[in-house]
Amino acid sequence: MNSFKLNFLDINECTSGSHNCHDNATCSNSDGSFYCTCNSGYTGNGTFCEDIDECINGTDNNCSPNAICNNQVGTYECVCKDGYQANGSQCDDVDECTVTPPKCAGGGQRCTNFPGAYRCNCISPRQQLNADESACIDVAASIQGGIVIINREYKPGYDDTNSREYYEITEEIIIALEVNFRRTGLAAIFVRIIIIRIYPGSVGVDYVATFNNTNGVNNQNLQQEVVSQLNITNNGTFLSDSDLQLSEVLTFQDYDECNPAQIIHIPDCGNNATCANTNTSYDCVCNDGFINNGTGCININECDGNTDNCSGNATCQDTEGSFECTCNAGYTGNGVTCRNIIECTEETDTCHDNATCIDTDGSFNCSCNFGYTGNGFDCEDVDECALGTDNCHDNGTCDNTNGSFACTCNSGYSGDGITCEDIDECDLERDNCDGNATCHNTDGSFECNCRNGYSGNGVTCENIDECSTGSHNCHNNALCTNTVGSFECDCDSGFQGNGTDCEDIDECINGTDNNCSPNAICNNQIGTYECVCRDGYQGTGTQCDDINECTATPPKCAGAGQRCTNFPGAYRCNCISPRQQLNADESACINVVASVQGGIRIINRVFKPEYTDTNSAGYFEITQVIIIALEANYRNT
Repeated sequence: MNSFKLNFLDINECTSGSHNCHDNATCSNSDGSFYCTCNSGYTGNGTFCEDIDECINGTDNNCSPNAICNNQVGTYECVCKDGYQANGSQCDDVDECTVTPPKCAGGGQRCTNFPGAYRCNCISPRQQLNADESACIDVAASIQGGIVIINREYKPGYDDTNSREYYEITEEIIIALEVNFRRTGLAAIFVRIIIIRIYPGSVGVDYVATFNNTNGVNNQNLQQEVVSQLNITNNGTFLSDSDLQLSEVLTFQDYDECNPAQIIHIPDCGNNATCANTNTSYDCVCNDGFINNGTGCININECDGNTDNCSGNATCQDTEGSFECTCNAGYTGNGVTCRNIIECTEETDTCHDNATCIDTDGSFNCSCNFGYTGNGFDCEDVDECALGTDNCHDNGTCDNTNGSFACTCNSGYSGDGITCEDIDECDLERDNCDGNATCHNTDGSFECNCRNGYSGNGVTCENIDECSTGSHNCHNNALCTNTVGSFECDCDSGFQGNGTDCEDIDECINGTDNNCSPNAICNNQIGTYECVCRDGYQGTGTQCDDINECTATPPKCAGAGQRCTNFPGAYRCNCISPRQQLNADESACINVVASVQGGIRIINRVFKPEYTDTNSAGYFEITQVIIIALEANYRNT
């Protein structure tokens, strides 16, 4: 036997569109079926759905109490009422008085904000708003009226004149009253209604009716005109077409614009006038001390107009609306009466302590006392010494004192300061000069001068060591020796003179003042001499020994064929061979071709014994002179 298993698939009626749910319902599929649910904002069984009006009872919406609920299909809308702003579920008051641009911005207007509303009023009681409330216009008459609304209950919110409740009840009353007045015979001159106040007792109302003309504006006529337009029925008396039911009593009286309690208006009299109420209006009366110039009350200057009562010895000072009298300096009183003040007697003067006060009419003069200078109020001591107006002696000292001066003779003078004579301290031995000083009297003093050879200030004198200070006049080649109060000069060795003038001694002149060797040359020097051995000698100068050039190293005349002959202090070279003779510089022997012997006699020379010693210095010197002279002569031939 074969077995079969049947599988059934669920049909989704919601997606296939085979359901019968309402257009404003949601289809939900179920196993083998479906179900319908009305959408939010609708009510019904799902196959039939109706819109829910959330605004009907106010419980199905979240609109603000200051919003209007507008029902829409399947939902609702909250719109803030006029005078409010926000999202509808929350609505905040718009302060029309401070918005940009603000309301009630016309000249003379004042704006009062209420929750969701505002109201414009004119500040001055002489003005009222025009029809479109864009400007304040002048009014000619104002009448205060009073009614009692008996079918309204006074609410606590009415006490707050800025509350919404106060705005709504007063707005209702204003509209009804203005309709009633515009139906009277005074409609052509009627302007507007202003609420002064409302008060308990059902609802009592005081108001002001304004008119642009005074014709017919009186309490009796207004009573007749207003009553004639009331809606009088079997159910009561109503204000115009409104449902505001009135008591039978209507009152009219003059509106006192000057009453400070009437806070809705501020009389425009300004600070210099007083508001005076009149029938249906008021006047501004200038205060005392002010006068009306046509545009307002201006101050009267009583001082300029000489309408003050100030004393002739007082000063008039204009003030706002009045004047003040002040006694001039030097007078006392209330300004209307002023008497002279005797400042000097009453000691109210301001003179300096070193001045004299002299009273005058209305004042006083101050004069500085002798010895002082200034304007009397400020006196300074006159410094006669600095100005040179004293009579002190030229040799006296002037000492300024307060208001005067004193003279004192200077040191070195005697007298009363006006006459001063010199004191001779030297004669009177009042000086303090040193024993080694001389005293010299001067005009008013004395001088001490140290004597020659001493130094100091004269009061103290000390010996001068001229030798160490260099203040002596000894010669440079002299020795200075200090003495008490002076000095001595002695020429140095090698010099001669008085010490201040020293000359060199020439020890070499006569040869007696030196110890030079006969074979030395004496050279004089400043203050001394020098011994120098002559050429061919050697030694200290005081002793000079011959140098044997023939045996010295190297020896002289060492050339070939030469022979050396030594002399004291000299030597001579000769050639050994008679056929040779020395060349010009005697460095060598050269051949000669001829030799001639000659002879001469020198008549101006004396033959000395030493010439016989052919090795003596004398022999060398005379022969050397002859050789040089002969050779010169031959070379000139």
